Parts: sequence; C-alpha cells; structure tokens
Amino acid sequence: MQRQYQNNFNKFLILIAVVLPVLLGISSVGSTSGRASDQEAREHINYVLGKELFREVIVCNSCKYAELNLDGKSVQAAWRELKRDLAPKGMIGKDLRIGQRYAILFYVKKRFEIPDLEKK
Repeated sequence: MQRQYQNNFNKFLILIAVVLPVLLGISSVGSTSGRASDQEAREHINYVLGKELFREVIVCNSCKYAELNLDGKSVQAAWRELKRDLAPKGMIGKDLRIGQRYAILFYVKKRFEIPDLEKK
C-alpha cells in the first residue's frame, strides 16, 4: 500500500513540474501581483493532492475512517482524532511525508470548513 502512495506522489510531482511553470508564467504576464497568484497555485495544488490522498489514505474501503459520513458535521467531529492520526508518529501519518500530511489537513480544513481553533 505504501508503494501505491509513493507512485501517486511521484506522478503528482511530475504533474507539478510540468504545470507549475506554465501557471507561474501566465501569472507573471497577466498579473502585477505574482505573489498572490503563486500562493493561489500552491493552495490549489495542496487541495488537489489532499483530496486524492484523503480518498486513498483516510476514507478508502479498508481505511480507519471508511464509515465516516462525508458531511461537515461528521468530519468536524472527527477532526481532532484525524489530526492526531496524521501526526508524524500517528497511526496514518507515520507512513506519509510531511507534504502529504499537510495536503490532507489543508484539504479537509478547506473542504469541510474546519475552523482554525488554534488561533482563537
């Protein structure tokens, strides 16, 4: 299973290597605020990668969260446990790279509108 994650991650890195220069080139020509466009591109990449990894690692048929209802309330209720499981030494996180863990958390927070409790 780890090999599958690695293969998908490698494919994603190749996609980034091909698409990101094009996006950055377009943003520098069409916008005076290149930094904002770069940030948006990074967020989009993290969202897409996080979505893919979420499906493969978190809610797949044989995964711990397979029975999780994918609605805002259910995911918000499971947020703390999911975050613990995705920690570097957590049940799921120990098998992922830091960028993969970050992408999953980024996707979940955006998709399911998880409030940023740490800042309050």
